[in-house]
Amino acid sequence: FLAVNSTSGRVNQLFFWLQPCTDGCDPSTAPFIQWFNGGPGSPDTIGALNQIGTHYVDAAGAIAPRCFTWCRASTCLFVDSPVETGFSYQELLDSPVEYTATSREATEQVLHLLLQIYQIFPEYRSAPYYIHGLSYGGRYVPYMAKAVLSHNRDHPHEAVDLRGIAVGDPIIDNAAQNAKVAP
Repeated sequence: FLAVNSTSGRVNQLFFWLQPCTDGCDPSTAPFIQWFNGGPGSPDTIGALNQIGTHYVDAAGAIAPRCFTWCRASTCLFVDSPVETGFSYQELLDSPVEYTATSREATEQVLHLLLQIYQIFPEYRSAPYYIHGLSYGGRYVPYMAKAVLSHNRDHPHEAVDLRGIAVGDPIIDNAAQNAKVAP
């Protein structure tokens, strides 16, 4: 877990799962992939376990190594976001949870987590950074790219080496994509 602030300053504890490249790659040059699952509200740990991560849950409920993983030649970062998704939670005071209101706000919190990852694991800072996602990730991925580009503009001395984005089966504009077509 890493702590990031909500819009009002409350502390969100975001769960992350960093899966280093398994083929002995150089962490400073191997692609660093940020994964966004769908939802909103589908934790990225689902993406790690059901889609691209190093392990999956087999039919008996045991953790088993995945034979095909994006994390073989890349470092993969999965973050349960927004807060109260998956294992992520908000430190409660004496009031109800302050849920993340927008996709933009959620990705700004993930950016703050990413910058902390770079402080804790500086070997990844120079790695080429890619943002991928699916479904509602079609909203998160461009917001994350925009947050990174804004950060790079404002803090060029600690710029993130953003190289590309990709989305699969994306929700970009839910109303337009799901509008009924007249016969």
